[in-house]
Parts: sequence; C-alpha cells; structure tokens
Amino acid sequence: MILDKLDLELAKRIMKHQNINFSSLARKYGVDRHTISRHYLRIKNGPLVRKRRKSLIADYEAEIKEKLEDGDSIKSIYMSLLNRT
Repeated sequence: MILDKLDLELAKRIMKHQNINFSSLARKYGVDRHTISRHYLRIKNGPLVRKRRKSLIADYEAEIKEKLEDGDSIKSIYMSLLNRT
C-alpha cells in the first residue's frame, strides 16, 4: 500500500514545510503528487468521515425477520413487499 512509502516521518516533514511543493516531494519519494496532497490533507484535517446511507430494506427488517421465522420463502417475502408498494 502507498502508506508504506509515506510513513509518519515523511508526514512530519511535510507538515514542517510552510511552502509545500507537492511535485518535488512526489519526485523525491517516487509517488504521485496527488498522493502527497491527499496524505497531507488527511494529516491536516483528520480522517475523512462519510455519512452512511440508510439501507433500502431498513424499514422492512422486522417484518422480513418475522416472515423468515414463520418459514416463508425469500421469494414469497420479496413478492409480498413488491406488491405492497
């Protein structure tokens, strides 16, 4: 993985430079300049946090579990949910 090349020491060096030249750092360490930029921003701003999207079946989970416990087949459960909408 690319993080093997860009270790913590490199990250600290990047953060110390006030005028960061991503292209020269990329040439020096043999990686793409966008990789240097991405890791710099990740260190500066913290990890990227993405909001998880709600599942399409989240509203029907209890009903699906109940029907599965009753012994209904997957296809019959699917068809009953499909006909409801």
